[in-house]
Amino acid sequence: MSIGTRALRAAGAATIALAAVGTLTLGAAGTASADTDPAPNTAVDLPLPFPSTWADPVAVNNSGVIVGTATNSANQGSAVRWSPDLTPTVLPHLPGDTYSRAAAISDDGTAFGYSGDYHPVRWAPDGTLTQLPLLPEDAGGWGYIYTASRTGIVVGSSEHALASHGVIWTPDGKVVRLAPLVGDVSSQAVTVNSSGESAGVSRSADGTTHPVKWHADGTPVALDPTHAYTGAWVVQINDAGTVVARDATPAGAQNSEWRSLTWRADGTVTDLGRHSTANAINASGTVVGRQAGADDIDYTATSWGPDGTATTIGSAYDYTTAVAVNDAGASVGYTGTKVPSDQHRYALRYESDGSLTELNALPETSNSYAEFITGSGLTVGVRIGYPAPGSSTHVPVIWRP
Repeated sequence: MSIGTRALRAAGAATIALAAVGTLTLGAAGTASADTDPAPNTAVDLPLPFPSTWADPVAVNNSGVIVGTATNSANQGSAVRWSPDLTPTVLPHLPGDTYSRAAAISDDGTAFGYSGDYHPVRWAPDGTLTQLPLLPEDAGGWGYIYTASRTGIVVGSSEHALASHGVIWTPDGKVVRLAPLVGDVSSQAVTVNSSGESAGVSRSADGTTHPVKWHADGTPVALDPTHAYTGAWVVQINDAGTVVARDATPAGAQNSEWRSLTWRADGTVTDLGRHSTANAINASGTVVGRQAGADDIDYTATSWGPDGTATTIGSAYDYTTAVAVNDAGASVGYTGTKVPSDQHRYALRYESDGSLTELNALPETSNSYAEFITGSGLTVGVRIGYPAPGSSTHVPVIWRP
């Protein structure tokens, strides 16, 4: 990807006071004001800060603080944080930059993301902005933030035009290199748990990816040391150290044989089956995602126990997907319907007992997707409206249990 670069600013060099943003009140169809108590699982639109016309949520913490990116009519984005009472606050960007994007949030309300052309930053709970450093050899380059643990450990990559280096940013703002596996030339860290164990991919010179786990001290461990699979992309690591990946193809098989895998901390590998797509894992090792049917086209939301046993968790619609799961076993996702259109989607919640709830969003012509669920069951997603032919809007939505 070609990205414009700027000179690297030292960590802590930029500290910006948070601009005040007024409280906005919801009141249109499909919304509710922050001080009302809508019925359980009723969609509530999050207000967009002026002059935004579009927004997407990217993360929510266990206190119900949401972060996302709001975009105006000129296609300029701003990182936004919504408090539990739904008040939006625009987060500042670095001097000289004109836009920002949010990527993650920790349980104490610290948000993480980018300013300008992929300058990684963090916003303290009071809105104070600090630039996160790159590795010395990447000065003038850029960084990617993939996610943050609930304890504020951030993972991603530090990059320049010729190389990518997996990194962790510690809560005190230091950058730590995550080396590739022996014989490989680059790495990307995509997930991290509360103790600082991380996982991602290591790449060889020809671009082949190998799944890797890094101990908290940065030591890399090959998850597939015998290269029994190709193409595996790591999705998530839980606090027990279990890593889940998808798009893995058994060595020597056709690409049509892709599947998902888990690696436990003791080295046990579990194959979740042909055409399984894993999207998330909870603390107990339950994985959720979707399983393709016999036609390899339609798919059904599925959970897999720690031993790989698959259970259908959503079959009342043409096709369903589970996207996120909490530690109580409740998961959320969406469904698709073939009538009136393959393109129509509804947000869904699946309980641990297998029951299914449609999370309606108004107007009913909207598409809706549930993307995140907290420990208390607060669900966050997006409603996509179509105000006119050829145009669409994205509005963040919450559903309270």
